[in-house]
Amino acid sequence: MSSAFDRPTLPAVGWVANLNDDDRDLLASYGEFFGIQPDHDMIKQGDEQNQLFLVISGRLEVRRIGLNDDLVLGVISAGESIGEMSLFDIGPASASIRALEFCQVWRIDKESIGSFVADSPWPATTFFTAWPPSSANASAVSPINWSKHAPSSGSPARALASRRKVLSRSTFPSMM
Repeated sequence: MSSAFDRPTLPAVGWVANLNDDDRDLLASYGEFFGIQPDHDMIKQGDEQNQLFLVISGRLEVRRIGLNDDLVLGVISAGESIGEMSLFDIGPASASIRALEFCQVWRIDKESIGSFVADSPWPATTFFTAWPPSSANASAVSPINWSKHAPSSGSPARALASRRKVLSRSTFPSMM
C-alpha cells in the first residue's frame, strides 16, 4: 500500500496476495479507493449491495439489526473482504458495516470485475483461483455471467496503461 493518498495501491493481502504488483495495480484501476471515518456506516443493512470491498487499513464492525436488538457479528480488519456473495446474488445487505476507526477501503462492482476479466484473462484467472467464496453454500449460487464480455488482446501492461489514461487516481475520495 502506498503511504500517500495521492496514489493508493492494493497491498499483497487476502485474496489479492497471489497477484503480482502489476496485476494488482491493474485490478485496482477497475475499482475505487476511499476512506471512511469512525462511527460512519460503509454499508447499511437492507440497502442494495453489488460491490466487493477489500479493507486496506482499519477495522469495521459487522452488525445485524433486529426487531428488538442489535447483534455484533464480528470485526473485519485489514486484508479481509466484504460483499463477496453480492457479486453472485445482488440484493439487500444482510448486515450493516460501521468503521470503528479510520479505514482505507478499495471497492469494485460486478460490472468492473467483468471488464477486468475481459481485458486481462490471465491475471483474472489468478484472481479467481486465490479468491474462495466465503459461504459454505457457494456451490449452490450460480456463477457470474461473464458471457457478455469478450477477451481482448494485448498485455496486462498495455491494459493498465490504457486504464490509467482514462482513470485519474490523483485523489483519495472519501465517502463521508
